[in-house]
Amino acid sequence: MKLHIYPASRCYHSLSDLFIAPFISSRNFDRFFEKWLDKKPYLCTYRARNAIYQILVYLKRNFNVTRVLIPAYICKEAMTPVKMSGLDIVIVDSNLETLGIDLKKIDLRPNDVVICPNLFGLKTDIKRLYGKKIFIIEDNASSFIKPSPYADFTIYSFGKGKEISSSEGGLIVIGKKKFESLLEESKLFHPGIKFEILRYFEYFLWKLKTYRIIYFLGKKIKSRISKSKGEVIVEREIEGRNFSICRISKNLTYLQLKKIEELRQESKKLVELFIKQLKKFNDISILAPPENSNCFYLNLFIENRDSLKCFLEKKHIFTSIYWSYLSDIVNKKCYRNFSYILNHILQILINPNYMKKEDVYYILENISEWKESVGRNLWK
Repeated sequence: MKLHIYPASRCYHSLSDLFIAPFISSRNFDRFFEKWLDKKPYLCTYRARNAIYQILVYLKRNFNVTRVLIPAYICKEAMTPVKMSGLDIVIVDSNLETLGIDLKKIDLRPNDVVICPNLFGLKTDIKRLYGKKIFIIEDNASSFIKPSPYADFTIYSFGKGKEISSSEGGLIVIGKKKFESLLEESKLFHPGIKFEILRYFEYFLWKLKTYRIIYFLGKKIKSRISKSKGEVIVEREIEGRNFSICRISKNLTYLQLKKIEELRQESKKLVELFIKQLKKFNDISILAPPENSNCFYLNLFIENRDSLKCFLEKKHIFTSIYWSYLSDIVNKKCYRNFSYILNHILQILINPNYMKKEDVYYILENISEWKESVGRNLWK
């Protein structure tokens, strides 16, 4: 049996989707969200970080906010718009059950903004913040679930590697009527046709990377370049704070949204099988996704995580560790939960396009082998 390897670049589109995307109406995207959000107003942005920036500038201008509270375990891109808005950043320790902000350790002041990320299919209970004189931004950039009724704003991301992965794009859902003036104050421009074409072909290449043979060829080429000329990094970036979502991103998003329920059901079966089989490993803690999750992630807490990760990668099993590069920022203070997460979290991406039941058993067999051989003396 051969494991169906899947790289980190999650992409649920078929090649036929990519060919028809330029020719369908972007109105399909709007129809989907008008129905899915139950007619709540929304605003499309170039990226999720631009969505956060638009919200923070709006709150600063109209409601005199000065501080933004974020969890220690969060991607660095979420911190960029806070700095750009000129607001103070207050880092709060993370929660071990949700990986989001720890509401027990939060010190609130009137008019604070609290960013509550729902990370990797897990969910923060923001109901506990409801009724306080603060502003709640629910960050669903890595989890495509419906907005909480207790959030003032909810943001989504359609960037590469997200649950809905469609080149670029962000979306703000306005949860309270008193904030609807954000729609008028945020005057966003549409990117030009040249930029649309660039994004389309960039995403086309991203899709090709999800094929096993191209993924491995790409890794070998990158390795050769790194050895011969040093690490080569090419990044195409525009600030994009005043740009709306690309039309091609809308179309690619819609084509994936049509498949979301089918994908969710297949992923759920794989996650349930994983959880059932992993229970025999008493030393592995499972962060089980809630019922409404899309089940595209399996989050584990494991001692000697790095040893297991290396062992699995030699067996061509892809695992991931997120956001270790924030450690220099937050380790200046004592964040015990963040430190534990940073050193113990291991994530398996559940991709129903590639994974089958046989792959689940293959991964479990290798975890068992690691425990018996490499991990026997390291497990304690």
